[in-house]
Amino acid sequence: MNNSDRLLEKFRSRFTGMPLLLQILVLAVLALSLPTAIYVLKNGGIRLPSRAAVTDPVLYFAPSSYSLPPNQTVKLMLDAKAHKIGFSLVELAFDKTKINLAGEITTSSQLPAVISKTSSGTANSTGRIIFALAVCDPLQGQCDPKPIPPSGLIELAQIPITAIQTPPTGQLTTSITVTASGVQLVSDQEVALPFTHSPADITIFPQNITPTPTPPVSPTPTSPPPPGTGSISVDPLTVTKPVSQVFPAVLNFNTNGIPISSLTFRLTYPYTGSVPELDVVNQTGSPTSVIYPAPPFDSSPDWSFPVNSVTKSNGFVTIDFAAANTSTAGFSNTTDQALVTIFLKAASVPAINPVNLTFDMTETKMMSKTSPPVNILTPPANPVYFISSAPTMIFSHKMQGVTVPLVTRTDYLTLTSQVYPPYTYTHPVLSSTDGIFTSQPALSLTNTTITDVGTPYDVLIKSPGYLQKKFGSVTLLPGENITPVGWRDIKILAGDFDSNNILNIIDLGKMLSVYTALSVPVTDLNRIYDIDADASITISDIAQVLSNYTALEIPGD
Repeated sequence: MNNSDRLLEKFRSRFTGMPLLLQILVLAVLALSLPTAIYVLKNGGIRLPSRAAVTDPVLYFAPSSYSLPPNQTVKLMLDAKAHKIGFSLVELAFDKTKINLAGEITTSSQLPAVISKTSSGTANSTGRIIFALAVCDPLQGQCDPKPIPPSGLIELAQIPITAIQTPPTGQLTTSITVTASGVQLVSDQEVALPFTHSPADITIFPQNITPTPTPPVSPTPTSPPPPGTGSISVDPLTVTKPVSQVFPAVLNFNTNGIPISSLTFRLTYPYTGSVPELDVVNQTGSPTSVIYPAPPFDSSPDWSFPVNSVTKSNGFVTIDFAAANTSTAGFSNTTDQALVTIFLKAASVPAINPVNLTFDMTETKMMSKTSPPVNILTPPANPVYFISSAPTMIFSHKMQGVTVPLVTRTDYLTLTSQVYPPYTYTHPVLSSTDGIFTSQPALSLTNTTITDVGTPYDVLIKSPGYLQKKFGSVTLLPGENITPVGWRDIKILAGDFDSNNILNIIDLGKMLSVYTALSVPVTDLNRIYDIDADASITISDIAQVLSNYTALEIPGD
């Protein structure tokens, strides 16, 4: 058997032994690059991703914005965090009518084995760049012993670019983007890693205003951009939120295509008392003294945040933040991008309500990357937040056997959602003259996330001695919520005395063990078996439960 036959036999053996999902993955890799596929098979396949305990890797370009001409070399960076990278398959896309590769791609020395790489000619004809790198290539005998895989900050590639379309006046914008579906990052443990990514923004200027490659000894000041061309905004700008709910306020910025070097802002708002009613918190709702830069800026080497503080004194909360871009070209964008997130939570309804957050325009600036720098910021709109009392719910239903008023029992009401984790409230209910139990008082939904437009939840109710019942779905809104009128006549069924939400022979045995006379007085120990709430356990209570016992096990919802 020759070498090619042995390789084919090894491929068949490994491929047929793989799970179906992994076979599909291998076929997809084969479609992208035969050498890449052979590398994957040689290494025994790639395990499906599991969420790591550390932060996900980030693919980004450094710097994140460029201007053409002259030609530039774009660096593709991988911030692997604590992950050790054994293999990377990367696909990039660009507009081939605006830019081209000016030469061949130079790949990383940290992942020295080049499994496959698109040539500049192929990239310029397709607008796609594909390359696969590994810590070693088993086909070349490089993996014995296996080198130590890199982690942390990795320069994956240097990509020389040139403009093939330049405007006579004004400017063109384009970008190099990461094609997420064509990317695989694999750890040294052969686990595919989730990742985030960001593009490289490129501005193409006319040829006649291209700066010379060698700067003069005394730089000539560039024409300052017009003021009022950059913007920042807060999302949401106005909103109503209930007490105890954490909500984000995201500050977005847009330079309108003008390169900037820095951005600062100061936001203030009043409070009364010793601590703010509306406080700046972290994502879990605990008070904090900082706010949170957004990806990809939080992990980019081109950005630093020298000022980030939240102070609370003299009846005012003050949020100070500064972001500085340290790249040689500055940063520009043409759409709103999230820069930082402020998490807020009200402990009580503020005395001054709504709460007006105000930008201090003496400290709020967007500075251009020009000489001299110019503040190009348009004064932003000030956010206004109204805080309402915690949302509440009034709910009603019946319990099997109870037809008399003024019976007090305890309900376990569970709210489930497709988005948020379930939560179970323990709340008292009181019966009316027609045996309808109603929450007394209204249930405070302090641990449930409710959006301004309403959030749908399924409602399930259980009571000690009763099976759980799913009543249906409701859309909960900030403020007071009342369950549908039709729920008033829905009964929850008796018989779950061991609290496992199943009626079976064990529950019957428990009930019959206390039925030792034709009428047994109710005590705190046996009250759960007094189904009809007449202060005695009789054959009527037994009959109520037996009417539900139609199979060996009757489960609740």
